[in-house]
Amino acid sequence: MNQPDPQANDDPMIRHRRQIAHDRTPQQQAEISDRLQQTAMEAIRSDPAAYQAFMARNHRKRRISEVQKLEALMRQRCQTDE
Repeated sequence: MNQPDPQANDDPMIRHRRQIAHDRTPQQQAEISDRLQQTAMEAIRSDPAAYQAFMARNHRKRRISEVQKLEALMRQRCQTDE
């Protein structure tokens, strides 16, 4: 089972960071997420090999997920036909 680390709750820095995160507005949190995403994409795009690997992984994931969706739909149709 995934239990929180009891010592982490005693760490003042962790408590402080959690409080800061808790005090943020949804708009502030969205801005932080946008900045992080933009920085990550800039880092990926700066290296052509990393960008190719990123795109290949995305295409592979989409392809697999689309196949799984189609399989689930076909199973559902087969069950309703029986």
